[in-house]
Amino acid sequence: MTTPAHLGRPQRYCSNACRQRAYRQRRDAEGTAGRPPAWPDRFVGRDHELAELSRLLRRTRLVTVVGTAGAGKSRLAGELAGQVHRSFPDGVHVVDVVSAREPGGVPAAVADVVGVTGPLVAALAERRTLLVLDGCEHVVDACRALVEDLLRGCPDVVVLVTSRQRLGTPGEEVLALHGLSLPARASEADLLGSEAVQLFLTRAKASAVNFELTPANSASVVEICERLDGLPLAVELVARTVRLLPVAVIADRLGDELFALTTGSRTGHGRHRSLHAAIESSYELLSEDERTVLHRLSVFAGGFGIDAAEAVCAGPGLPVERVCRTIAALRTKSLVMPSGTRFRVPEPIRLFGCARLAAAGEEGATRDRLTGWLSGLAGSLLDQAVFRPAFVERLRDERDNLVHALGWARSDERLLLTAALARTGEAPDRTRDALERCAPGAPHRGLALLEASELAWTCGDHDTAVRLAETGVALERRSDRPALLARLLLTAAEQRGLRGDSVAELAALRECLEITRRRGDELATATCLHALAWSALLSGELDDAARMLGEALPVIRATATPSAVSAARHTAGLLALELGDADRAAADFRDGLAADLRRVPPALEGLALVAVRTGHPRRGLRLIAAAERIGAEHNRPADERWLALVREAEAAAREALPTSRADAAVAEGRAFEVERVVAYALDPDVIQPVDTVTNSALPLTQREHQVATLVALGHTNQDIADQLGVSLRTVEKEVRSVRDRLGLRSRVQVAAWMADRVGDVFLGGRP
Repeated sequence: MTTPAHLGRPQRYCSNACRQRAYRQRRDAEGTAGRPPAWPDRFVGRDHELAELSRLLRRTRLVTVVGTAGAGKSRLAGELAGQVHRSFPDGVHVVDVVSAREPGGVPAAVADVVGVTGPLVAALAERRTLLVLDGCEHVVDACRALVEDLLRGCPDVVVLVTSRQRLGTPGEEVLALHGLSLPARASEADLLGSEAVQLFLTRAKASAVNFELTPANSASVVEICERLDGLPLAVELVARTVRLLPVAVIADRLGDELFALTTGSRTGHGRHRSLHAAIESSYELLSEDERTVLHRLSVFAGGFGIDAAEAVCAGPGLPVERVCRTIAALRTKSLVMPSGTRFRVPEPIRLFGCARLAAAGEEGATRDRLTGWLSGLAGSLLDQAVFRPAFVERLRDERDNLVHALGWARSDERLLLTAALARTGEAPDRTRDALERCAPGAPHRGLALLEASELAWTCGDHDTAVRLAETGVALERRSDRPALLARLLLTAAEQRGLRGDSVAELAALRECLEITRRRGDELATATCLHALAWSALLSGELDDAARMLGEALPVIRATATPSAVSAARHTAGLLALELGDADRAAADFRDGLAADLRRVPPALEGLALVAVRTGHPRRGLRLIAAAERIGAEHNRPADERWLALVREAEAAAREALPTSRADAAVAEGRAFEVERVVAYALDPDVIQPVDTVTNSALPLTQREHQVATLVALGHTNQDIADQLGVSLRTVEKEVRSVRDRLGLRSRVQVAAWMADRVGDVFLGGRP
């Protein structure tokens, strides 16, 4: 039984069944009334966010989806509304709050969509409905007041809000939207697994039905998605232009603010018609300080820290003490995003800010402030003989800003910024060329020669590297920059040592040590002592090596970069091995590998020496072969004196094994993937199985190989489960997976296949 509604009063029901029946009658009579509008195209991605939003709505009555312009807030809310509408017998109502031009129009806009007259709270008091308030950022206060009234007076009303900032209502849950996922690597699986790439492909095919992702265009597609920060609106609007332009041309034109921001969909409406319209709707709500800071932040192409932002944004009309709180306000409004310990402006918004900065006539002055701040940071290159990890990391953080600033920096600033950029590893060939071509009288020529020398060595041009370093040493001996001279001497010594010129190496190191001790630079002194210890060790002077390394190692471990720590532990490992302590040596070599995984080959060779000297020749040959392959792939410079020790160990290992077994061990080592050989080096019981027929890694995971090996040894599934500490069901699943991967039909075939392909090397005992 129901009581009819009249004069805006809600219907009353005698039971929930009666309510449901009445709702079905209304639904049948009114068609789609009370259902969210359907979108014309397919929803792509956001599976995790959709599930999280659904979970939040089940546990609370107010959820706000926040995000920057174009993040897809409206679309996510609409998709969720379409999925859950059956859970709300009195309907799901989507209200475009943007249509409410004034705060007082918000209740009227909601009432119009819901279809009630009279007081809204009274009309919804006994309804179970989902109310979606879309686009509340321009009337946040009015929306907050209405939502609080609804939550107090309508116990069965659930509210979903989209806004660029939260309402701040008690009990509000917030879901923050960022860009769609981007591919981690360039493999086809990663590309197709990226939500941003999926969206681009879907919208591109809708615009040009023959469009496909190919090896020729995949890099451009990834570049587009990355430069647009994966923002759905930006990605899909740009994707629709593939019918007009090749993808490579689109990627090249993304720096054009007009192209990136005004490209739109003819079927779009309002703020969703173009990215420019979406961003401008946020911009119009900003205070004068917020607009000024947003303009000035646009010069940061690679994010920023607060100190940099204060240095760049403070200026005419904005004192430095107002910068930090203004950035906080922009963060609240989703125009500035956190990025680790730093912040960034999403790229489309940054491009918008660039245009506004130029229109305000502040572009030159703001750029000059950024260049000045970066030059101050880069100036520390002149004051440090050995760089601390925090400083190197800081330069890497600013890499994109350094590249950006080089586009307008003056010639005297450009050399300093380029030297800082070289320290980050950015574009070695281009950076090296710029450094080598610096004028003879340039104020920072010694620094340029240092960085160019190190880059030349990295690129394999060792003769040029040595020439540049020695030119730099000669130049800086005539100047008053002892830290830079010490750094040049260290570089020259390392290069001479790697080429076998121990006399020149020792002379440079002793001169460097004198400078660093005089300056009281502990880390640089420790670095010199370590280099001298290494040279002494290779010359058989163990007591001198132990004394110098004992002084250097504690300082290096406490304050040096991971690469320097790894090198010092490697030296300690060789010293322990020469002193007869193989266990200590193995621990030091493993610690060196763990300290910096970029120094894989020398650590593998060190552990190979330990293996051979302790009676494990097969392990030694595997590690040496893996180190040789990895080193060749990365153009690794190696000390000839060290390589002589490695070749001696390789010869001893081969002599201890039959030729067939030695050759098999080398083939196994060459087939190692880097991740697997590192795991094997750190733990001798971990190994990537190798197919001895094809000399390639088996197509099995580590767990699948363990299971297959135990099957081949005759163990039952229960035995295997007990040995591996897993459930019987897991073992059964792994056995099926092994059969599927290898194309086999039975356990007997698995056992035979493993015995034939892998052999007793991997089926019996520790390698």
